[in-house]
Amino acid sequence: MAPDCARRNRRRPVGVKPGMLDPFLIRHDGVISRAQARSCGLSDDAIDRMLRSGAWIARFRGVYFVANRPFTPDARIRCAALHAGSHAVLSGEAAAYWHKLVPNMPNVIDVTVPRSGRSRAQGCRLRRRDLRSTDVVEIRSLRVTSLHLTVLEASVRIRTHHGSCVAAAHEPGRPAANPRLQRRPDRSGASR
Repeated sequence: MAPDCARRNRRRPVGVKPGMLDPFLIRHDGVISRAQARSCGLSDDAIDRMLRSGAWIARFRGVYFVANRPFTPDARIRCAALHAGSHAVLSGEAAAYWHKLVPNMPNVIDVTVPRSGRSRAQGCRLRRRDLRSTDVVEIRSLRVTSLHLTVLEASVRIRTHHGSCVAAAHEPGRPAANPRLQRRPDRSGASR
């Protein structure tokens, strides 16, 4: 009976749907936006209390990190992508890292956003262009350029790792990167 009492008496922000917040934070590397926290049932006052108490740390405006976890490269990437807006797509070397094509996170996080609209660029290099829906996938709850486009973009930036990036993309079980090069022959890296 004691464990049930302890569970009932555990302090939880008012209005939080039981069992929603902790699993969400685990799946998202301890990173959460204000809108996501609201969808988990937190009020603005509860979010502000989490910040004032030190349980959460504001990384950017409207993007928070749980203080009781290590700030990993994955968390850094999530923070930058969330800060860039809801239509942001992780791209370039950071997308190659997210796809597990390269072992190390890049120094600069590339994020692509639509040409129209407002986006912030703190914590990342912002690129404005419209992507086709086929060029965007969701991996671990983050919008990322597709494998094909990622290989193309990352190969241009990571010249020393070009071979390893392309080789990783051609591992068994992964589709070939060629269709994107054929579709966009004007892009850097396409055979002429």
